[in-house]
Amino acid sequence: MTFNTTWDDIVLDQLADIYVSLDPGSRELLVQEIELLNLRLANDPYDVGESRAGNVRITFAARLTVFFTVNNSLRIVRVIAISKSGW
Repeated sequence: MTFNTTWDDIVLDQLADIYVSLDPGSRELLVQEIELLNLRLANDPYDVGESRAGNVRITFAARLTVFFTVNNSLRIVRVIAISKSGW
């Protein structure tokens, strides 16, 4: 059974800002990495990254630090924050 992955609106806004600031090649890399991350989170979020305080987990994708939570009973992964590193 897979998880539904959601991204907070503010995180999507930050991701869009990062996307438009990149050159075309970097944009393609970002899109590919985010698609792969979404797939991995949907399939087994507990195998992605590592745990932090509470139910927060952290991982790295496309030179982003990604923070997310997992609600196992509802089968929902929620991306709650990102930070840019290296773009």
